[in-house]
Amino acid sequence: MSLAAEAILGTGASDSDIAIVPPPPPYYKFIGMTLAISSGVFIGASFVLKKKGLLRSSAVAGEGHEYLRSPLWWTGMVMMIIGEICNFVAYSFAPALIVTPLGALSVVVWYEVTIHPSYIVSLL
Repeated sequence: MSLAAEAILGTGASDSDIAIVPPPPPYYKFIGMTLAISSGVFIGASFVLKKKGLLRSSAVAGEGHEYLRSPLWWTGMVMMIIGEICNFVAYSFAPALIVTPLGALSVVVWYEVTIHPSYIVSLL
């Protein structure tokens, strides 16, 4: 038995006491990738919607809470929550080596939407 196994199980443990966990099915990676990509899209679009909600509110910059009455801002907030949940669940299906770079997709979505205003119209 290895030293690590003895440290975890104790000195009286034998090789038969070690549980062998089978690897996850290969399609789990695709589920994780799909969740990570959808997370990036949700979060990227939520930045734009929240910003639009803030700009449409009648409050002076930095003062008040008028934006809390904006359905556009709340839609963006709900989309961000959904995106973060998708990202969290993606880590349980795929390794961080795959999920983390796909999380940068939200920046790309935000950039594309702010550069091409026709995307904003399609989101509304």
